[in-house]
Amino acid sequence: MAGDSAVGIGGLQVCAASQDLSKIADGDADIYCCWNNGIWRFGVKIIAPFQMLGMGDRPCWQIKYDQALDSSTINWQSAGSNPAYQYQWPSEVGFKIVGTPVSDHSALSVTVVVSNLS
Repeated sequence: MAGDSAVGIGGLQVCAASQDLSKIADGDADIYCCWNNGIWRFGVKIIAPFQMLGMGDRPCWQIKYDQALDSSTINWQSAGSNPAYQYQWPSEVGFKIVGTPVSDHSALSVTVVVSNLS
């Protein structure tokens, strides 16, 4: 995609995962969605540690943004100290990008809205 065509297309993307006792050996679940506008790439990653009987670490999320379109290396960064807090990417990415989480001890979803800068 070039320019601001990522916003012009619109749409919805959903990432979902679940765990059951057969996944004990697999450990944490990491799910991510990434986008690019031909110059910048940006994304969100949800880290869901394995929980048994409601015990275990709370899911958290990370963000990324860079101009390394041809790189397979992704440098994830913390979205903040509390996974329930909203995050806004810097405007240098060329869009207004806001991630809004809904978080509790065993579940986390993040809605990412990308819009043109006003």
